[in-house]
Amino acid sequence: MTALAIGPSGGFFNRTQNSGHAAAALVDRLLKHAFVHYEQPITLDPRERALQSLKGIFDTHRQQGWDGYGALPISEDAYLEACRLIQLLPGDIEVPEFSADPRGAISFEWYRGPGWVFTLTTKGAGMVVYAGLMGEGNRAYGTQKFSESIPKVILQHIRRVYP
Repeated sequence: MTALAIGPSGGFFNRTQNSGHAAAALVDRLLKHAFVHYEQPITLDPRERALQSLKGIFDTHRQQGWDGYGALPISEDAYLEACRLIQLLPGDIEVPEFSADPRGAISFEWYRGPGWVFTLTTKGAGMVVYAGLMGEGNRAYGTQKFSESIPKVILQHIRRVYP
């Protein structure tokens, strides 16, 4: 028999007695699995998950030579600028993939498929470097100043890759 009860703090706990029935054992396993995940926070916002991902990249790439070949560490300025870029992304733009750049920068990538990719790199100096392929024969690249908002040209290019 399996019983589910609410504990004094409002959380759930289960009490199981092994009755020898396969169904009871299955319920017991499912409940134990559910309780393991019950206390874990659920983040539904993709921007929050992106910020957590950026923090992980920053934490694991802040030492000189993190790649084993002398890569520059990601600076706190690069990390904070990358976070600001994520926070300023309009809601209709997909959250990109992130990676550490051996030059001490953080790169963002929006990849739709062969011939459809846009990358943006920030090093924390108030400038973003970008490059993109937007279908056959359509390329864009450059450097833009970044401070209070994401430059319109960059948003236009991202939207071409992810319409």
